[in-house]
Amino acid sequence: MDTGSIKRRFPICLVPIILIVVLLAKNYSATLAAFWAIITLLALSFIQKETRLSWSRLIEGFRKGCVAASGLAVAIATIGVVTSMIKMTGVGIEVAY
Repeated sequence: MDTGSIKRRFPICLVPIILIVVLLAKNYSATLAAFWAIITLLALSFIQKETRLSWSRLIEGFRKGCVAASGLAVAIATIGVVTSMIKMTGVGIEVAY
């Protein structure tokens, strides 16, 4: 990837970040700010031909995102089980003293 290509694509990545900061500064929830940033990014991607998403690229992106999120969900669920067991058995209190 050359420098010119990066400079052309930079505003597409910068606008959603600025939108997140502005919405969080206006006391919107992080979930809502992320939602609107994603919608804005999808809308901006259609402006340039090289960043325009086809249906196949969009579906592939959703698939990769689901695979990544499922791995993260397994890790978070494991942490939840471990912390619940520590809390229920009282091991945390015993170790603290």
